[in-house]
Amino acid sequence: MKFYVNPDLIFVPIILMVAATIYVYVVMAKGRVRLFKEGKAKIENFEIGKGEPEESVKLNNVLKNQFELPILFYLACLSLHMTQTVTLINLGLALLFVYFKVLHIKEHINSNEVLTRRKIFFRAFQVLVLLWVGFIIQLVIKQL
Repeated sequence: MKFYVNPDLIFVPIILMVAATIYVYVVMAKGRVRLFKEGKAKIENFEIGKGEPEESVKLNNVLKNQFELPILFYLACLSLHMTQTVTLINLGLALLFVYFKVLHIKEHINSNEVLTRRKIFFRAFQVLVLLWVGFIIQLVIKQL
């Protein structure tokens, strides 16, 4: 039975996560342009501490979030690829992480209920921890 899969498959969840991040950039840009056109914001409002509208701050927070926990995700995926230790299990975990991050983005952009966001974030965090544990186990097994 083949234990490892093609390590290049780990780029699928990476590409999906990058696509989700690009989506957030587009949503934020469109939202800021709309606020500007509606007269709810001026160019100077987007300078740090100059009264940026709440909606724009929320979208900016969604974007910043994509450069926090996902950094550890990218590192785990690239580590799995570099060490040629990609299995169906950690590939599935990587895809599950992206799923929860997409749900988190959707929640943050739409209803933005803190408790719901927290639950989704915690699920993504749990999956990421499992991904890292799986990576460590794969490294140990590979050395045996």
